[in-house]
Amino acid sequence: MINNGVWLKNEDVCQKQSTIAVTGLGRSGTTMASRILSALDIPMGEKLTPRTNEDKEIQLLLKSKDFEGFSNICEKRNAQWDKWGYKCPALRGSIKNVIHSMRNPRVIILYRDILAISLRNNISVEADIEESLHNSINAYKRMLSVMSELECPILSLSYEKSLTHPEYTVREIAKFCGVELSAAKTQEIVSIIKNGDPQYLKNA
Repeated sequence: MINNGVWLKNEDVCQKQSTIAVTGLGRSGTTMASRILSALDIPMGEKLTPRTNEDKEIQLLLKSKDFEGFSNICEKRNAQWDKWGYKCPALRGSIKNVIHSMRNPRVIILYRDILAISLRNNISVEADIEESLHNSINAYKRMLSVMSELECPILSLSYEKSLTHPEYTVREIAKFCGVELSAAKTQEIVSIIKNGDPQYLKNA
């Protein structure tokens, strides 16, 4: 059996009308997953941060704990699209407060080597590496505690394994989102999976 770095919990068929959330620790690979969903033609928001493909509207709502505002934006987007998604690392701390507002929710969680996260934090925002390691450990503990209580389908992905098994990762994300892929489209999307993506590193 090959370890492809993918774990599906609470497996269920993706409904035509669904909301797909991407979360995880900051700098853990959530941008990669969000770009893959965009390449699968799943709407990921109207105001995206150009470097990280994060939904700015939802980010601000969750960080300010405006759960009513989040519910309103879900209703608006449900009227626009049958299936849509968003990326927001901050969701990991608020998901229990908003999961009921998401139509047929499905969650994609990214995991990454905590030293790699800490080094990226140091490069991007000059964070202390040792302090960042401690913070990452504690953040993972809190996230796992919250996610273990969810009953919706959850797709957990290893960022490092995605780099070594990119085709498998793309196919698993597509299947999780109920999207059929041709071999040609799969290869096209595989190019998104790369470490040190120049678009992500720009102005980092």
